[in-house]
Amino acid sequence: IAHPALKRFISGSRPHKKYCFSGDQSFVPDRWLDILDKHPKLSDAQKVFSNNHVGQPFDRIMYHLFASQGFGAKYDGPQLFDPSTAVGFLYRRSIGNFTKIPKDPMDDGPGQICAADGEVCRCNGNVFYGRKYADGNKRADLAFLVKKGYKV
Repeated sequence: IAHPALKRFISGSRPHKKYCFSGDQSFVPDRWLDILDKHPKLSDAQKVFSNNHVGQPFDRIMYHLFASQGFGAKYDGPQLFDPSTAVGFLYRRSIGNFTKIPKDPMDDGPGQICAADGEVCRCNGNVFYGRKYADGNKRADLAFLVKKGYKV
């Protein structure tokens, strides 16, 4: 839950309970950032977790993947589903059995702008909605939207 939404919920009048996931239930197993950055292979991750006595490293209900620290740049498209990596193992486990890796939006080409602000898009196929500008005055393209987040 985004921090502002959580703050509004907590400050409201609705009764609620709070629970902090920590220890073997934490969304960030001990050594997790090292795994993402330095030991991405599943076999290496298992050794790191074992050597550091991390309980249930692959049995959490959720994982923090640290998008702000470059996760999207390191794990893109098919890399998310590579079963030889810790991340790929978790992604495949969360989705269940499948034989074909989900299609990357970039497989259809670079995309094009089909409508300006306030206009109606009349395209056929997938339409991606996202930020107009990437950084400063640079116009965002489909590759940027796929990396930074979008709505279909």
